[in-house]
Amino acid sequence: MTEPHIERDNIKITTAQTTDLEELTLIMDEANEYSRAKSGEPAWKLKDLALRELAEHLKAGDCFVMKVDQKIVATMTITDSDSLWGENGADGTALYMHKLMKHADCPVPDVGLAFLSFTAHKAQELARTLLRCDTITTQERLIDYYIRLGFVIKKHFTYYPSERPGVFMEASVGDILERFTKPDMLKSN
Repeated sequence: MTEPHIERDNIKITTAQTTDLEELTLIMDEANEYSRAKSGEPAWKLKDLALRELAEHLKAGDCFVMKVDQKIVATMTITDSDSLWGENGADGTALYMHKLMKHADCPVPDVGLAFLSFTAHKAQELARTLLRCDTITTQERLIDYYIRLGFVIKKHFTYYPSERPGVFMEASVGDILERFTKPDMLKSN
């Protein structure tokens, strides 16, 4: 993908650097504890695997960070394919969102909406018509959040090697842009 970024006031979304791994690991730890407190289990049960994936995404330039006054406050990975989705995962119609996480003290309201808008604009630039994501079924709050944003559950599946049940969700890029992008909302440029 190209070097996308957004910037408004003191908030910036840009491509993460491999040197950001330590900070992103701290954010992942916080997200896991939050998940454990809300659902009774961590978001990433196989944390070593999740960290290896994160490091790979950093090297590939697929991981993005939100910074406030140059401090990383949130992160999300965006890929142009996802093998979990089978044949559909490489059909060229979607961008895939992974590991949306933020620091507990993140001062930015609606971090998820900012990243969603950012991703939808990137998808539009790349002529992708869908946004896709997946999560474990015990993440009911996250599933409800994405459904409220316009995502629909497409399929239930099992994550391997953890054998945890999951759901695939997708939304139309056009619908997301129409519903959530305002003239003053952070955009890709």
